[in-house]
Amino acid sequence: MLLLMDCVVHILLFLPGHDRRGTSRMLRDALDTAWPVIMLGPPPLPAKAYYRETIGSARAGYGVWARAQKVVSLETTMRRSRRGTYGTRWTQTVTESSVGYGSIHDTGTLDAEISCRFWKAVLRLLRQAELGQLDTRGSSGQSISMSFPGG
Repeated sequence: MLLLMDCVVHILLFLPGHDRRGTSRMLRDALDTAWPVIMLGPPPLPAKAYYRETIGSARAGYGVWARAQKVVSLETTMRRSRRGTYGTRWTQTVTESSVGYGSIHDTGTLDAEISCRFWKAVLRLLRQAELGQLDTRGSSGQSISMSFPGG
């Protein structure tokens, strides 16, 4: 029985969504022991990310041309609660976004779920860069920068 349970746990670890599973208590505890589900909160706030990509050139004046860029920026901050204290959950954050294409700019806000997914991808990207696993070939004219408090 133990070998069978180990095989089932090993198979379920590779299924997407095993962290939101509806299994028996014994199987769920075995999965949590083998691969704990980690719920990450927001990164240190305020967190900012900027992405720039050169898209061509635009006329800046008579006979003067300047680089035109596509720019996407996000800033996540904590939403102040009514009691004057700061929260620590994703639902208590506000993410402002700005998208610029050449000389046209627009702003808006993102909901907490999209913000959570974005910052998870950013933190994964930073981890890959730390480990030297980030492929930067073919990224000429593109740049991404992130800033966190104290870093």
